[in-house]
Amino acid sequence: MIPYKTSVAVLLVSGALMGCVSQGEKPSGLLTEVENKMTLAEANEAQDYAPLAMKQAREHVAEAKRQVDEREFSHAEKKLEVALADLEYALAKTESQKKSNAADEVTKGLQTLQREIK
Repeated sequence: MIPYKTSVAVLLVSGALMGCVSQGEKPSGLLTEVENKMTLAEANEAQDYAPLAMKQAREHVAEAKRQVDEREFSHAEKKLEVALADLEYALAKTESQKKSNAADEVTKGLQTLQREIK
């Protein structure tokens, strides 16, 4: 029979190890990547072209930071991945809309020139 103290010690060590395994690692690199992408999106005026995606990204980042503070690293990583997807969408939509706007301006300019030629 295993002595009581040994059983308790084994359970405590096992529980601690399981806690570490289930927590995962702090997603510092991913957080940095998301923050850099957020800065890029803001610099490209993504808020003007994809406001919902930017809002959702900010909410996911805030939630992920809260989860990091609570040492829920695997949950935080998932939130950061969603935030990264939101930001990539916002950047793509912004780029697409800006190109569309530029094409519209070129078309208007050509139409003006055609009217002036006639």
